[in-house]
Amino acid sequence: MMDMRRISLTCLTCLALLLAGTGRADEIVKQDFTLANVTVRGIENGNLVFRSGANDVTVPLDEIVVLKLENEPRLAEAMESFNQGQWRSAERDLTAIYEEATARWVKQFVGYYLVQARDKRGNAVQAATVYVEIAASGADPYLLGKPPVESLEDASNNQKNRIRDQVMAVIRGTNGTSRESLESYLKMVTGEEAIPDLPLTERQQQQQARIASAVILPQPIWTVLDRVDPNERNADRWDAIKMLMEGKPEEAVEAITPWMGSPGELPEKLYVLGRAQLEVAEKTGEIDDYADAGLTMMRLYVHFGPPAGQSHKLALPAQLELAYIHKKIGREDLYGTLLDRSAIISVDVENYPEYRNRYYQIIGEEPPPLEAQ
Repeated sequence: MMDMRRISLTCLTCLALLLAGTGRADEIVKQDFTLANVTVRGIENGNLVFRSGANDVTVPLDEIVVLKLENEPRLAEAMESFNQGQWRSAERDLTAIYEEATARWVKQFVGYYLVQARDKRGNAVQAATVYVEIAASGADPYLLGKPPVESLEDASNNQKNRIRDQVMAVIRGTNGTSRESLESYLKMVTGEEAIPDLPLTERQQQQQARIASAVILPQPIWTVLDRVDPNERNADRWDAIKMLMEGKPEEAVEAITPWMGSPGELPEKLYVLGRAQLEVAEKTGEIDDYADAGLTMMRLYVHFGPPAGQSHKLALPAQLELAYIHKKIGREDLYGTLLDRSAIISVDVENYPEYRNRYYQIIGEEPPPLEAQ
């Protein structure tokens, strides 16, 4: 039989270790007072987020004078040196912390000060290296607000070329504020006249793909594709949209079909399936294929459109496609009725900025200029 006293002592030891692990205390020093016994959690929207008691609280980054992290005691001393203008000492300590930091927000926060310390010391290339790294890592916009431009005044052409190459090496993989910050910094490095051709952003690439797309799709479908994170689970559920864009409707039908039974985004799935089926019908010319597309679009329209008392933005495009399908199967009477009911697409540029072209494609006319609408 096991010694119960020994088990109790073991449990108490484990509890003591657990409590010791949760008792970490950081400090945030501001101009007027110090926030003690807190746990810093990260950076968000220009604020330092910390836990005080049972609550998450924020303090603006521009109000912080010194940050004391229990698991990184060197940071407080480095920030003291920084605040006193001791750039050499600050750079030395900040460099060591930056190179060893494992938490991304700590590395970015330290990098913000390291960029400035190196900039003050005239180390243009070294300052740029850190600035580019934290920008590429998706640092908070506040931390990208002070690019190292002071040291550029004395930088040689060779140094500026090296900085330009650093920016160009990572800018393709950035978006949003990070992309904007790097572009702005690049202009300061090279000058407006000499700025190199920049690679397209993901959004610009998608816009080009839309223009070249084999199939016109309504805005809600593009919105779905825009918000897909390629790293998320089940990101391939919208591969059918890309296949439609590439003129591969059979593959698109196969790609979207397995997802039809899963919950969520059913109107979008129905539209993509119906549009892919319609493109298959356009290739084969078979009435049965047009019927398949019509049944899918009808399901979308009946369940998510006016018949069900709803107004999903895909209901009207589905109605327009139903008009076209009835035309193809020889039901001109229903074609005219459905077309008249969906004609608003031709003028509702706000909700259907690209799909108005589909309306005019169906009636066989060139879309009039928007200013004439």
